[in-house]
Amino acid sequence: MGLQEILQENRDDIVTKWFERTVDTYPADARKFFMRLEDPISNPVGSTIFRGMSEAFDCLINGADLETEAVRGALDDILRIRAVQEFTAEMAVGFVFDLKVIVRKVLGKEIGEKRILEDFLTFESRIDKLALLAFSIFTQCREKVYELRAWEFKKRTARIVQRACQVWEARGEPLPEELKET
Repeated sequence: MGLQEILQENRDDIVTKWFERTVDTYPADARKFFMRLEDPISNPVGSTIFRGMSEAFDCLINGADLETEAVRGALDDILRIRAVQEFTAEMAVGFVFDLKVIVRKVLGKEIGEKRILEDFLTFESRIDKLALLAFSIFTQCREKVYELRAWEFKKRTARIVQRACQVWEARGEPLPEELKET
């Protein structure tokens, strides 16, 4: 039996442990909530993270090109969530590297016994590439968050200036030069 078959055989255990380890990066209250996967409607964050991890793992073990839309989509779902939260880049993307640790623990003996070390090292290299892709996606998501925040700030500022102009006009006073330019 080759590495792909062994990974497929242990898929559910690996994905569940990967998910649990990722959820452990959240505060205790959120962790408890995210772990309840029975109802995706009442727990969209936990369900989305679990589904994305499942899809990413399937792409990894099936040898899919990591630049495909399926892989990007699986990671994007997870990283959009983590981009709006107070995670550093390392914390947000670190879950990908955790997969290595989990696979080593789950398959530890089999890797040595089955003489599949070379395939395993190739698999770990794919995880590294997945992490780089995740970092790129996270960076794009975080940039979008900052753009939206900046746009919202400009919008609020414009409303404040507009209101100030209305107040000055209501008083019958001339507008200050700074307000005339906006």
